[in-house]
Amino acid sequence: MKKPISLVVALLALAFCISACGFKEGVVMPDNKSYLWFSGKSDDVTVTIDDQPSFDLSPSYYVDSQGNKKSKTTPVHYEVDPGKHTIKLMRNGQVILERTLLLGNHMTTEIQIP
Repeated sequence: MKKPISLVVALLALAFCISACGFKEGVVMPDNKSYLWFSGKSDDVTVTIDDQPSFDLSPSYYVDSQGNKKSKTTPVHYEVDPGKHTIKLMRNGQVILERTLLLGNHMTTEIQIP
């Protein structure tokens, strides 16, 4: 009677070991992305990156339900591809900053708005 029970236990242990042994083949690589973070006075600022369509920066504050201005506690990151980029900031039709940056993979670059 002991032999069949020990044989069943041994087979279950062998099945568990075989099913648990496995490996993942290949390398998992995250997407290639970089990020821009604009800090400073972002009111009425328009951004152009590499002559692409421009976009307005969201203000660095929000208005609460009582109408009070509150500073944002977390920065807004804008996703771009790694590489060389020309960034142009405009306010009221005038260029306030123009900069060429070389962005590495998974790199966040802060741009101070004057």
